[in-house]
This record gives sequence, C-alpha cells and structure tokens, in this order.
Amino acid sequence: MTNFDYLPDRQNTGSYKWDKYKNTDIIPLWVADMDFVSAPCISEAIIESAQFGVFGYSEATDRCNQTFIDYVHEHHQIKPEARELFWLPGLVCALHAVCRAYTQPGDEVITFTPIYPPFLYAPVNSGAKTVQVPLNENDWRPDMQKLREAITKKTKIILLCNPHNPVGICFSKEELAELAKICLENNIILCSDEVHCDLILDKKQVHHSIATISDEIAQQSITLMAPSKTWNIAGLGCSIAYIPNDSLRRKFIRECRGKIPETNLLGLVAGEAAYRDGEPWRLEVLDYLRENLSRLEDFVQTQQGKITMIKAEATYLAWIDFRKSGLNNPPKYLEAAGVGLSDGKDFGLDGFMRLNFACPKSLLEKALARISDCLKES
Repeated sequence: MTNFDYLPDRQNTGSYKWDKYKNTDIIPLWVADMDFVSAPCISEAIIESAQFGVFGYSEATDRCNQTFIDYVHEHHQIKPEARELFWLPGLVCALHAVCRAYTQPGDEVITFTPIYPPFLYAPVNSGAKTVQVPLNENDWRPDMQKLREAITKKTKIILLCNPHNPVGICFSKEELAELAKICLENNIILCSDEVHCDLILDKKQVHHSIATISDEIAQQSITLMAPSKTWNIAGLGCSIAYIPNDSLRRKFIRECRGKIPETNLLGLVAGEAAYRDGEPWRLEVLDYLRENLSRLEDFVQTQQGKITMIKAEATYLAWIDFRKSGLNNPPKYLEAAGVGLSDGKDFGLDGFMRLNFACPKSLLEKALARISDCLKES
C-alpha cells in the first residue's frame, strides 16, 4: 500500500509548482502535478536505465509501443497500430503542432471554454483565431447549437479536452457522437486531448475515447494521451499522438520534425513502466483522490453559498466559483491568506479558481482552513 499521506519536501528542488511561492508560507494548489511520490515501478525502471549509463537520442521501442497499445485496448477499447503512434515530449507542444499542421493564417480553431490555457493561445501562436464556445454554466455541458453557430468556412479544427480541464466533466458517448457528426459534416479536424482519461473519479462514469465513436471520426481526428497526470511524471516529458489517418499523421509528423525535440529517454522508460506495471498504484491513488474530493465538497457546503462547485467526474482539479465570495480579487486575497490556486481568468472565465486536490489530506485540510479564514473576512 502506498502512503499518500506522506508529503515530500519539494521546496528548493526546482519544482515549478512549489518554487512559484519560494520562501513564502503559501500552499501551492495550482499547476496540475501531484504531491505524491510516483509509483515504485517507475523509479525502478528509471534506476535500471540510469545504471546502463547511456543517454543518447531515443525513440519508443517496439516493446514500449506494444505496452501502450495493450493498455489502451484494455482500458479504452481502442487498438492502435504502432505506425499510427507518434511519441512527443508533451501535450502542449502537440497542441501547437496540430494548429500549425492543419491551419493557415486567418483560419479558425474552436474550443469549449473555460479551458486549459494552451487551448486558447496555441491557435493564435500559429496565426489562427481562437473561437470560444462557452460550456453551459449550470451543468458545464457543451451546447451543440452554440457550436454549430460558431462554425464558419474558416473553421479547420475543434480542440476538445476530455475529460475536461478545468471543470472535470467526462463527455458522454452521445455528446461525442454529435460532436463527431458536426465535424464530419463540416470537414473539421477533431483533436481530443485525453490526458486525464485514466483519472475517472465518478464510478458511474466511463471515458469514451473519440477514436471509438466511429471509424469515420477516427480517420478525421487526433487523440492525445500521456501517462504524465495519472502517474505523476509530467516532468519527464512523455506523451502520445494517435493518428489513424495516414495523411493527417504525415502532416503532423512533418510539422514536429526539427521543431519539437525527441521524447526524453527517461520519459519513455517511465511511460512504459507506468502502462505496464502501474495499475495497482493508479487504483490506489484514485481512491485517495475520491476521499479528498469528498472532503473538498463538504467544505464548500459549509461556506454559506460564498463559493460553489460541481462534482468533478474526473481529474484531480476542482473548478470553484468565487463570484459571490465578496473577494474582488480572489487570487490576491487567497495568496495573502496563504493559498495559491489557478486563476480562472487564465482559463477564459474570471471569478473562478481551479484547485488541485492531489496532495496529502493534511495539506488539503491546512489549505481549506486558510480559505475559510479568508472567506470569513470577506
């Protein structure tokens, strides 16, 4: 059994998450990495590779490819061929490559908002325009009529995040089927970021990969996956693009070559170990995250309506509405109270905050106590 109550001391270790508030008493619950020691099988695989002592340019081995193929076939009912996979050092660079490969300056890329910030700026960095289609705030589900109204002749790509970051919903099979129909009718490429697909917290929910919806949409889509969030190895840089269509895959790879570096050797080693041997750890961390989410929901209920949130179906991220909190600048006041969350403004919706609850219970309790004190003063 893993001791998820143990808090590693990450201060002054070069941690992007913790060093943002270096030499302060601010608890960082912002960027999406966990404050848990990763699965032992991953450390063991890295140590074995390090002891070999050669760190040259690397690519996924046949065994690495097959391990991923076996995993997603068992868990997500997709059966890629190795030639349909392209390994990358991250999903953000993959989003940029998608936008560069399939748009021209002046084209449009649609995404549902609020959304993980790179979805908003990747199209712009490629010379395209980002078109935002808001999710319904009452339940954070997609409005397909609004989507249809947003489409123009310039629309080339829809960027989907499923499960969704930051609101934590899993798109239903029916929603995905309608989205696929819209893309097929309008000759739009659908890029689905599924990095959180192995972190389903609601046991009534099932992740549906876009590639399983129909053969037609599989041929008009790019599916992005990674072991990074699930097994807490984001710093090792390892992700996978699954592109069944030969023409789309060639364009994507051509855009990556010479612009995006090869996947890190240790990232590949860690990713293979996670997909092959990391299932027991994954199941354990899911149970722990469910308990943290339940505690967070109970806390929100005690705050007399000053903050609200919907239950996250997936991810370890909570999307919290602070618009009735009385705080005219929630990030500023929360940091002053000793808690660092992600500002909803960066996701396209001001007045909200994203809280990362992938941490030991003691740290979460300490942070919630500080948030409570902050709200009492508002």
